[in-house]
Amino acid sequence: MIERLRLPGTYRSVSPEETWESARVLFDAAGITRVSDVTHLDHIGIPVAIACRPTSATLAVAQGKGATLSLARVSAAMESLELWHAERSIDAAHTGCARDLKLPYSIHRLAGRRIADGYIDQLVLDWTPGIGMLSGASILVPVDAVRLNFSERSPWHLRAFASSSNGIASGNSRSEAALHGLYELIERHLAGGLTAGRKDARRLVDITSIDDASLLSLVARLDQAHVTLELAEIPNTFGVSCFVAHIWSEEYPIVCGGSGCHSDTSIAASRAITEAVQSRLTQISGTRDDIASRTDRLVTFTNPLLPGTMKWSEVVTDLPTRRLDEEVEWAAEKIVQSTSAEPIIVEFDNSMSDLAFLRVLAPGLTIGDLRTVPV
Repeated sequence: MIERLRLPGTYRSVSPEETWESARVLFDAAGITRVSDVTHLDHIGIPVAIACRPTSATLAVAQGKGATLSLARVSAAMESLELWHAERSIDAAHTGCARDLKLPYSIHRLAGRRIADGYIDQLVLDWTPGIGMLSGASILVPVDAVRLNFSERSPWHLRAFASSSNGIASGNSRSEAALHGLYELIERHLAGGLTAGRKDARRLVDITSIDDASLLSLVARLDQAHVTLELAEIPNTFGVSCFVAHIWSEEYPIVCGGSGCHSDTSIAASRAITEAVQSRLTQISGTRDDIASRTDRLVTFTNPLLPGTMKWSEVVTDLPTRRLDEEVEWAAEKIVQSTSAEPIIVEFDNSMSDLAFLRVLAPGLTIGDLRTVPV
């Protein structure tokens, strides 16, 4: 049974300093040249860090955020290492068509599909074994749905699945990593259902009603920097808290957003807020490979954000505190109740460190988000 340690804005099984030391072991092998503090390129002051990996086959710069600089540095390093693990080759245990396999899920329901439903199950694909998160059974999944690499594709290779890092996760243990992956998939599924203009089920929170100390410290920093915050809760049937946050200021009149999901309401909101700050610093620093350098289309000189009326006490969920491994099982069961399909873990090669790197696949969950789309 795995205990969990409460940290500012998150849970972990060990301190961020211990995680940092474990991550540093992999820096040379992964090609991480530096992890830098970019917090003060903006004037908000909520910590954001970047990890640089020039030889990356995906993104050369990864971002990390947190309530403290130590957490932000660890977040950036772990995100970069996640991508490095996903880029590495995966041995195929089987090659064939989905229709010839007795899969416990429909390949049509794997997120990121880019080709017609009519013949995806007829494509000859490479397959690798994953593990059912509830049954523990060995389940074949397409290698292309697990691996992430932008540099090794033949022009004749038909991409059956869109490239995405959703569900790629890491942690100090398999349970910690799996929980991050599950919550990210739920978050992207829920945020992807939002529409511009707030014509959806989101409920705007009255920021002045927040009474959580860790959240109040984030809100105070935004207020002192004259940055407007809009925080909205996304009602859902998964039994978790999910928020989308947007920020805007006259000094930098671009709407930047973030989303977060967790069984702990405070942590979910903290993730959304800090990710919005991270998105803003990503635009300011201009370092991320897949972010367009032009931001003029995002500029709005009139504050487009709205105050909320929903009291914080009305969105707080009072769930029992669980051990990490118990919460993984609970979250997986919630997904099964929604999709009727068991989430699947595929572990990467974790032989070089004490950390866990893996990918979670959840057939039936869709992928998308509105983190950086103006409302």
